[in-house]
Amino acid sequence: MNTLEKVETFIVLAECRSFTEAARRLYCSQPTISHHINHLEQDFDSRLFHRTGRKVELTKQGEVLLTYAKQILSLVDEASVTIKKVDYFEQTLSVFVSNYIADYFFADLLHQYKEISRKKCIEINSICYDDLKRSLQDNLTNFAIMPIYPEDYYLMDHYDTSVLFEDELSLIFPNDYLWDTRKTLYCRDLHNQTVLLPKSHY
Repeated sequence: MNTLEKVETFIVLAECRSFTEAARRLYCSQPTISHHINHLEQDFDSRLFHRTGRKVELTKQGEVLLTYAKQILSLVDEASVTIKKVDYFEQTLSVFVSNYIADYFFADLLHQYKEISRKKCIEINSICYDDLKRSLQDNLTNFAIMPIYPEDYYLMDHYDTSVLFEDELSLIFPNDYLWDTRKTLYCRDLHNQTVLLPKSHY
């Protein structure tokens, strides 16, 4: 019998106020419930319940303990979740990558990190550029592979950035073309367009 079991028994009995009901909820015998409560009362050198027939009521000391007991179980649950997260992150490399890079470059990039991939499971999250920025800002990840634009001052101020590659292309088209008034063009703008490109690995 450990302390957490006694604390859980105490909370259940305090809520249902019946040894019979507490035993039913905890799938144990009534003597087990009594044993747990007796041990707690010895540990705290205080009577925790008034027993009147089949009903039980918390004493003032019991009411004080109930407040702390609930905090204890809440902290234990929180610790369990945190420990599981630590175990997950130790065993898993979670990578957030933009859809564009995932489609065109990620296989080559991942190959460079094959030593890491042998030691850890890799979870790949391919999301759009705006969601990537939001994931970083909301601390959902601290590692992302994505394009960086001059206006991304928040990312450059708050994160270390490493340039994997740079590729500057001059796009040439007639003055009356539909892009003539655009200040910025994106990769999606080239979708279904016939474009002449220099020979390149990418």
